[in-house]
Amino acid sequence: MMPLRRSPGLGILEGPMPPEITCRMLVVGDEEPEHVAQLLNGCGVEARAARDPDHALSDLLHGAPFGPQAPPNAIVVNVRHDRELLVRAFKQNPATSRLPVVVLSSDTSDAHRLSMYEAGASLFLTKPAEPERLERALRRLVDFWCGFVLPPPSIVAREA
Repeated sequence: MMPLRRSPGLGILEGPMPPEITCRMLVVGDEEPEHVAQLLNGCGVEARAARDPDHALSDLLHGAPFGPQAPPNAIVVNVRHDRELLVRAFKQNPATSRLPVVVLSSDTSDAHRLSMYEAGASLFLTKPAEPERLERALRRLVDFWCGFVLPPPSIVAREA
C-alpha cells in the first residue's frame, strides 16, 4: 500500500502521505475485536481493540487509545447486539461525528444494511466467513481509509 497525500487546491490525494500521519483504526466489537485488530495491524495499521462499546466512546472522548492528538482514521464496529445504537452514539456525539464508522457484519439483509446507513454508518462491509476473504476485505478497507482519506483533526484538541 502506498500512502498518499492531499494535493493543495485540487482536493485529491497524490504522492506519499506525510510521515507524521499514521493510519489508526479502532475496532469495537463483541465478536473477536482483537482478531480484526490483529489483521489490520498486519496491513500496516495501528489498530486497537475495544470489547466494551460504552468505554470505547468514552476513551475516544478522553484521548485514548491513541492519544489526544491522534484520532483514528476510522472506527470499525463489529458487534452483534445494539449495533445500530452504537453507530448512532458515535455519529451523534459532536466529538466523534466526523469519524468514519465502518460496520463489519455477516448480516447482509436489506433491512439491516438500511438501518446501519440510516444510523450514520459510512460503509457497510460484509464479514466473510473465510479468514482469507476477511483479510482481503480489510486490506481494501485500509487502502481506502488510510491511502486516500485524511482523518479529521484531533477530536480532543477542540474540546480542551
